[in-house]
Amino acid sequence: MRNVGPTAARNVRVTFEPPIPDLQGDAASGKVTPFLYRRYSKPIPTIAPGAELINVYSVGVPDGNGGTINDEPTPADFVIRFDYENDRGKKFVDSYELSLDVLKGQTGSYPSNTDSRGMYRRLVKAIEALARGLGRH
Repeated sequence: MRNVGPTAARNVRVTFEPPIPDLQGDAASGKVTPFLYRRYSKPIPTIAPGAELINVYSVGVPDGNGGTINDEPTPADFVIRFDYENDRGKKFVDSYELSLDVLKGQTGSYPSNTDSRGMYRRLVKAIEALARGLGRH
C-alpha cells in the first residue's frame, strides 16, 4: 500500500473481506498473518505522501506436485478496502478485488550474460543509449 496522493492520508482504516484471521497461541506460531492482523486492527493515524506499507500476505510452500500453496490462513481471493480522509477531513474509500492466482502469475525476463564480459557489454550498451538520449534535447 502506498500513499500516491499529494497530502497525508489520515485515520486510515484497512479492512479485508474475508477478514484476516486473528491467530492466537500455537496457531500463530511460524505465521506472518498475526503481524498483518495487528498492523491493520486499528486505524493508522497518518500515512505521509509517498509512504509505503509493504506486507507479506501469503507464503508459498511446495505442494509436492511442482507448484506452490499458500502456507498462511489467508484466502486466495479477497477484497482490500481503504477508508481514509485528507487534511481537511474529506473522506475517501478505495477498494480492490485481488486474487493470489493473478498476483503470483507475474513473470520476468532476466539476462543470462552476467559474467564479467557480458556485464561489460551491457554496461557499454547502456551508456551508449544514455548518450544518445542526452543528445536529443
